Amino acid sequence: MRYTLLILSLLHLLVAENSFGQTDLTRTKDAYDTVFSLPKSNLELRIRIFDLSTDDPDMNTAILMLTNKHGKVVFTDSLHMGRLDFSFEDYNGDGIQDLVLYRHMLASRSNMSYNLYLISANGQNLQKVKGFEDVLNPSFDPKRRLIKSSYLYGSYIGWSYFKIDRNGKLHKISRNYTERVG
Repeated sequence: MRYTLLILSLLHLLVAENSFGQTDLTRTKDAYDTVFSLPKSNLELRIRIFDLSTDDPDMNTAILMLTNKHGKVVFTDSLHMGRLDFSFEDYNGDGIQDLVLYRHMLASRSNMSYNLYLISANGQNLQKVKGFEDVLNPSFDPKRRLIKSSYLYGSYIGWSYFKIDRNGKLHKISRNYTERVG
């Protein structure tokens, strides 16, 4: 009983810490539809996945729509999402949590790809980072302000480094490194 209360308390704190809550989640056989407020903003983001049947990452299966408090659409985009999975993480080192959306798993080696949308300083707009979907298993190193891409293939692990410039453009800043793991 104590552990159940502890787990429920931690989940509650986690949701409160992220400062966003889902206001609506609808799931049908072939679609997801959710709406939530962006952190530290008066905008709502709607994610609608309309096709869960395709595994082709080149086919758009979802729509993002950002609306202001008056219901006016301020941003929209279509993209591939393999499932409803998202988080907020700072990937450009500006101290603002950006929107990270699951895209696709490549091969059977758990090489995950994501879509990244930078949230503006005033929290009123999104900017898609083109090419981020090619950064596999990304992680951000805040000390070096670099994004590390790490990936598995065969008996090797590979990695390389990227950086997002002030204009929101992704740049590869290293060569590909590899190491045998097996």
